Amino acid sequence: MIGGCTNSGAVKGVNYAGGIAGETATAIVENCQNTVEVSGSSNIGGITGRAANGYIVSCGVGASVSGDGDSVGGITGSGESNTISNSSLNTGISVTGGSNVGGIVGSASNDMMTNCYVPGKGTITGRGENTGGIVGYYAGEGDLRKCTNNNIVSGKQNTGGLLGGTDISSSVGLYNCSNCGDVSGEDFTGGITGLETNSLIIYCANSGKVEGKDNVGGIIGASGFSGAYHAIDTTYNLGAVSGKTNVGGAAGQNKGHITDVYNVGTVTGEENVGGIAGQDENNGQPFSGVFDGGYNYGAVMGNTNVGGIFGISRGSIKDVYYLSTAAQSACGSGDSSGTEAIDKQQFESLIERLQDYAWKQSPILGRPILVSNPEIGLSGTGTPEDPYLISEATMITRSQAYSTAAVTR
Repeated sequence: MIGGCTNSGAVKGVNYAGGIAGETATAIVENCQNTVEVSGSSNIGGITGRAANGYIVSCGVGASVSGDGDSVGGITGSGESNTISNSSLNTGISVTGGSNVGGIVGSASNDMMTNCYVPGKGTITGRGENTGGIVGYYAGEGDLRKCTNNNIVSGKQNTGGLLGGTDISSSVGLYNCSNCGDVSGEDFTGGITGLETNSLIIYCANSGKVEGKDNVGGIIGASGFSGAYHAIDTTYNLGAVSGKTNVGGAAGQNKGHITDVYNVGTVTGEENVGGIAGQDENNGQPFSGVFDGGYNYGAVMGNTNVGGIFGISRGSIKDVYYLSTAAQSACGSGDSSGTEAIDKQQFESLIERLQDYAWKQSPILGRPILVSNPEIGLSGTGTPEDPYLISEATMITRSQAYSTAAVTR
């Protein structure tokens, strides 16, 4: 047990360097704070360099964490079979490394994370693959629950606002998580996750801008490869999305199951560009390449295979709508049955067509929103020092914490 400890002296090592402990096994690290910079090569963390089979609870980091090598995390560089909860970085903290870089954990295996928070005004930067606002790389089984990233995230391949990439045999769930930070990468870039297989994304939201090259999405870069199951459910994107090939408001490339999902952000690309997915295909698994219930409200722009819903559609579609001015057709290539173009006035009564418990009509926004997942997008942390700024009355309906907001005129 390591409890109630504070470090205020800079830590510099090679491998396995942490602000509280270099490496722990079957340990509980609770209510510990590190207030100064930690640096080294690989397995570098603000609290622990590496942790296995233990708990990290209510810990905080108040200075930057950096590594010349891989597995660098704001809380722990690498973790295996841990429970990490109620832990966070301070505002303005940056985490930098090679591959497997995360705001909370750089490289995770069978870890569970709950109520972990990266508040913003800092950066998460990876010079290699797998960079995420919460976790850089995930292997095995695990969950992210009620985790939020507001930092800017930038990386190379597999870059996400919450999770960078996963092992092909992993099974990871993301529940009630959100990203507000801008995300930039190359191939496989997403507002929530860059690359995932055998995974679930439920009750999540992105409002950050997403920029990449190939396989770029407001929620996920690419999902559901051959032999894997992936689902995006009751989730939405508000951020602008831009890339080159396979660019979508929700997914750059989708081979999974999409249910009750919507996009509002502008989508821009060159080839295979869609308001929901750039490329939608069936990978042979049940419910693969399916979009059931939802809409696209954002403008879609590109050169080849451009659609209000999909750039290329080789799956199945049911009860899906798009704003008639968003694109000239529902799908740039493939079957568009199950979709319908409607105007802004029709969006004001779209809830009658969706007929699903997941939706409610917003008279202020003029379109449906999700019942259990209010729209995000306000800046600030909700504290007196860094409040949510409400500049117009309509923004109150988009705040998850308006009772603590500061109203400005």
